Amino acid sequence: MKSLESQSTKSLTAERIEERHFPEICRLHSDREVMRTLSADGEVLSEAQTREGLERQCAHWERHGFGLWVFREMGSGEFVGRGGMQFSDIEGEPEPVVGLAYAVLSEYWGRGYATEMASLCLAVASEDLGRDRVSSWTLPSNRASQRVMEKVGFEYRREFTFAGLEHWYYEIGIGE
Repeated sequence: MKSLESQSTKSLTAERIEERHFPEICRLHSDREVMRTLSADGEVLSEAQTREGLERQCAHWERHGFGLWVFREMGSGEFVGRGGMQFSDIEGEPEPVVGLAYAVLSEYWGRGYATEMASLCLAVASEDLGRDRVSSWTLPSNRASQRVMEKVGFEYRREFTFAGLEHWYYEIGIGE
């Protein structure tokens, strides 16, 4: 399998998430608008919580050869968010699913960056990982995320509980 550590879209560059990205991920996790729908309690994350999550994301890359990327604007190099795919255990699924995840700093909302991240992930899942299915989920109140998923072809499947909260589960068949 080719290295997936660096990627790009029409507007963004992406690099494998690493410990050195801690300050940028802290910035994302302290953005109140982002965390309203990203954290389990709707609150910003502490540095300790962010470090713990970052360590898990780095370990996922080591174990599986893919994971989350840090995304930057192509022209400016400014950090805009993170996105990618990870294995996740989901209630009602017989085995871990490849789950799409993305988060964009609120100052960059409305520019199509989450859609670019999602589209890139689906291409990598199909072409590089040989996956035929990708899942994603969000809170019922997160219409922006639902629109991104629907725009790139995900279909709503069901409700389920994740991190102690009701979520909507979406799925897409790819590479068929």
